[in-house]
Formats: sequence, C-alpha cells, structure tokens
Amino acid sequence: MFKRAANPFWVPHNLKKHFKKRFAKDSHCWEALTNTKNFTNAIYEAQSKKIISTCWLCFKAKKYAPKEKKYYRLSKYHTDIKIATTITDIKTDEIITCYHEHHGKQCTLSSGSSKILGAEDQIEHIRQLKYELKCGIFKQVAVGNPAQTPASGIQMKINELIAS
Repeated sequence: MFKRAANPFWVPHNLKKHFKKRFAKDSHCWEALTNTKNFTNAIYEAQSKKIISTCWLCFKAKKYAPKEKKYYRLSKYHTDIKIATTITDIKTDEIITCYHEHHGKQCTLSSGSSKILGAEDQIEHIRQLKYELKCGIFKQVAVGNPAQTPASGIQMKINELIAS
C-alpha cells in the first residue's frame, strides 16, 4: 500500500495559476474552508498541504480529462473532512492542484459558517467516486494510507469502492 505525499510542494508558477483560478471561481468557498475573510495565495498553499496531512482518504488513479479526450497522468488524491482535495504527482509529491469538491452543486459553506462536514458528506463523496469509477472517469485506482483512520462505516464504504 502506498503512502500519502510526504513532502508536498508547489512549483511557484503553478501555485499562482491555480490560486488565481480558485480565487476567481470559488473565493467565498475557500474563505469558508479556511475560516478567513482574506483568501490569499499563502493561505491556499498552506491549506493544500494541510489537506494532505489531515486526509481521511488517499488514493491514486488516472482521471479522464474530457476537454483533452485523454487521461491525466497517474496521481495521488488526498481528501480531507471538508471534502477538499489536493492532487500530487505520484513520484515527486509536487502539488498539481487543490480544490473543494461540490459534485456539481453550489458550495453550501459560507464564511463564518460553523457547519461541520462529517460522515454523511464522506459517504456521498465515496458514492460519487464509485459512480465516476463505474463510468470510466477514474482508472487504475488504488487506495493508500490516509493521515487519519476513517470511522468504521466510512472504511466499509472505502472497501466497497476498492472492490468496484
């Protein structure tokens, strides 16, 4: 079983590009995730690394890129309790991107929100991953060691995902 990224790092131009994208598209969401009213490049970088160090789900896979009509390279996916994901290069631990998963819906978090995401959100995330695996969006999936051991019910759902 592989491990989560041990020494994650951003290449500066990639960090700048992805921060700009998240700031323009999801700044309200990231302010809620990071509990700040001033979402900055430094906060985005720190949060992306924190996701790896606190992830409850870590897996490696190739994901289909519909616009390019090909699969991205094999990468590690690290997901935290807030369903935020940091993707890293499988060999170098370079951070490729970091985003908050909404599964096609509006972000339900708001700045200053005390909403705590938990098992229900984790199970929904696993259901979505299982669906994406079934549809061929993900391939070559293997689950690794997360930073935090998931609750037994969540672990059961992860095992179902692996068995798919």
